[in-house]
Amino acid sequence: MKTPWQYKPAGPLALTMLLTLCNGPPALAEPTQALITENTGLLGGSRLDLSLRNLYRSGNASEWDPDLLPHHYSTWVQGLSLDYRSGYWQDRLGLGMSYESVINLRTRTENGYTDNMLPRDLGSFSKLGQAYLRYQQPGLSAQVGWQHMYNVGVIHARDSRAAQKSYQGLRLDGEAGKWSGLLAVVDRTSDRHEPEKRRFYSRDGRHQLNHIVSGQVKWESAKNNSLLYFAGEADRYLFRQGLETSWQAQPSGLRLEAFFYHNRGLSWWERQDFSRDAYHFGFKASRELGPFTLSGGGSHTWAKPQNPSDLGFFYFNLARNAVGRFASPAYNGIFDYMHDRETMLFAALGYRPQTSTHIGMAAYHGTGMRYQQVPLRHWDVLGFIEHKPPQLKNLRLLLMVDYGQSWKRTRNGQADVASGQQINKPKIGSGFQIDYLLPLL
Repeated sequence: MKTPWQYKPAGPLALTMLLTLCNGPPALAEPTQALITENTGLLGGSRLDLSLRNLYRSGNASEWDPDLLPHHYSTWVQGLSLDYRSGYWQDRLGLGMSYESVINLRTRTENGYTDNMLPRDLGSFSKLGQAYLRYQQPGLSAQVGWQHMYNVGVIHARDSRAAQKSYQGLRLDGEAGKWSGLLAVVDRTSDRHEPEKRRFYSRDGRHQLNHIVSGQVKWESAKNNSLLYFAGEADRYLFRQGLETSWQAQPSGLRLEAFFYHNRGLSWWERQDFSRDAYHFGFKASRELGPFTLSGGGSHTWAKPQNPSDLGFFYFNLARNAVGRFASPAYNGIFDYMHDRETMLFAALGYRPQTSTHIGMAAYHGTGMRYQQVPLRHWDVLGFIEHKPPQLKNLRLLLMVDYGQSWKRTRNGQADVASGQQINKPKIGSGFQIDYLLPLL
């Protein structure tokens, strides 16, 4: 059964995904870290940045019982991050740290739900987000301690709240010519909505997971032409592997991408969402035409549940408190288009009337899944405006709105099909985000 916290009302991630679709996607993997050989010294190569994020989100979850998720909520917060990154002593050793703070400016919610922007008590908080040591030599780098990890093999942390999620562990990166790879192991995390340090657990809370191990190998012949394989395991709980590939035709600029993911439940897997194995395939095509960017694609999921009459789902995270890598367009932050036998199609359009302004929209539609033999479908439409004033470097302004329809759910989170058909319920969200980066060193 899918818990209500897996179905989040419209949140900041939707904007991130829509910008990705309309701007053209980012690299398939986080670049290899700091293979720098400049002899600037530990202090001479230091960098200190102050990052500010003012974030407002409002939405509803009218398809949920109000005891599970609020029918209406709004959250307005101010985030602050002070990030320090040293140079390298003897061209080999360095360090970094970050201090993060989130201030609750105004929040209205019926049961403490803020879409992972604040703790359940709605209090402001501060924390040491990162504290790590770095090592480098030509072709190889390492980082150990508390650190941010974005698409590090199976491990991920979404950059869509006022504070960032961090992990405690070790990361090794290497590259040689067109090949690069990495290995990582983590054992704790600090989430983006709270200061506490937490271990990983199975979703039912019965098993503590001692570690998550992860690795990947990437071959990149040219920009936007690459093939990446990754694999990893949450200790005796879930194994995930996947392929991500990108190819860009010249001179047309048409870019094609494909994503394939496989989940396997291990000895501690509760057989929620899917019984033993689940598979997901996604694809995307994009092309720039003057000031316009056109994108489109789709996905399909196989996630057979233990009970054939239930609604299966491809679990995209790794465990409780652990975010999993999942770059398919099926995950857009509004609805999750990853149910068993679900086919999703989407289209997106971006427009730049000038270099400092970007306007975009996207539409998604998912169908093909069934619950207790009743067919289900859902859809949503997103829109945004982004502006970067040329007069003030490092300032970014965003506005977003979304609307969609999904099925009504019962108190246990399942689809309400007592009438023999789907009962539609709307989901509406809006918000703004103001980012500013001020270099201090």
